[in-house]
Amino acid sequence: MNETGLADVPANLLASAQQLLLAPADLDFEKVSRVLGSIHAHDVDFADFYFQHSSFESWSLEEGIVKAGTFNIDRGVGVRAVSGDKQAFAYSDDISLPALAEALKISKKAAGLGFEWPDIGGVLDKLQEEVRELAEARELGDQASVEYEVGDLLFTLTNLARFLKVDPEQALRKTNSRFRERFRHIEESVAESGGSVQETPLERLEELWQEAKRRSAHAPAGGQVNG
Repeated sequence: MNETGLADVPANLLASAQQLLLAPADLDFEKVSRVLGSIHAHDVDFADFYFQHSSFESWSLEEGIVKAGTFNIDRGVGVRAVSGDKQAFAYSDDISLPALAEALKISKKAAGLGFEWPDIGGVLDKLQEEVRELAEARELGDQASVEYEVGDLLFTLTNLARFLKVDPEQALRKTNSRFRERFRHIEESVAESGGSVQETPLERLEELWQEAKRRSAHAPAGGQVNG
């Protein structure tokens, strides 16, 4: 039997699979490949995704008129792993999680099994190490290495958040919200003066940014345009 990859599958079939199977489960081909890759790391013979769709209905009629009824549709996605004559089926809890939430879940599991720093100092040391490695990757000009090190840095920051009892996903969402609000102030202030953000000197943009921060009741002191 010949093996085929995504490149061998017609584009219209891939698009249909994305729309009908993956999108409803908040999946894409990248996530599928990542999950299958992690499963194959456990030395299984074969692994794939399975999708289920079932419905159940129950109606109560009285003289031909519906008095009560239920109609449930159950959709799900899971992973199948095959090793020899054994098969395992399981739903994956993290295949559709946002990356930060997934990283937090993974690090919590590892910590629960004893793979953990003794204190937050170890996490801070690791953070500095990842920053150095990212700087080295930049100097080499290797974009693949830069991406690799950025991923390691983000994962370490997630561990730092866990030590500080902060949900990194929620923290980042709140930061996104603050940034949008403050940048909106910059855009509106520049527009009122008849200018544009692109043509406004950075020094003036920084002034407006700090002004927006002062208007926020709980904004921490200090920081630059992006902080």
